[in-house]
Amino acid sequence: MTNAAITIRPGEALAVMPPNWLELKQEEVSQGQRALAALTQIGASKAKLARLRGRINFAKRWLSIVEKGFVPIPRLEISQSFRGDAAPGDLYSGYGEFSVYLDAMPVKALEVIAAVKAQGIFDRIGLVAPSHRRDPLLVGIIKRNGNPGEERVYSEEANYLITWWDPALLPASEMF
Repeated sequence: MTNAAITIRPGEALAVMPPNWLELKQEEVSQGQRALAALTQIGASKAKLARLRGRINFAKRWLSIVEKGFVPIPRLEISQSFRGDAAPGDLYSGYGEFSVYLDAMPVKALEVIAAVKAQGIFDRIGLVAPSHRRDPLLVGIIKRNGNPGEERVYSEEANYLITWWDPALLPASEMF
């Protein structure tokens, strides 16, 4: 077997969403519902039916978030995050305090966090921290965890861009 040479032209996308990607996700939900009905009639195990319901609900949730205008993005290394339903003052993350970064966020980013948090759309809101080569990003995260009783616990996750900013371009008046 020979390896074909791959040529990538500048600006050429390596991964492109098909033009009908929303319809494909809607079809996934429909197929899942049909499979659930058939497996229920067959008498599949409760665990199998629960896993399938979880997949269907995750796909429905994915669709509803995209329909609200959020853009799905690849999973990124999240520096800090907090639960989307965290109580005021409870921005603790397993990785440290999210509030450490709040002092370096523009007011508009803080307003966006407050608005998204109030909507309760995401399981977690994460920060991809700035570095010398990267602007900070706020990312909405939804998860579908496996059942603890299963042999293999797995997790599906989807990330959505909430907002980003270039700290170098922000005037001091934009910071609080």
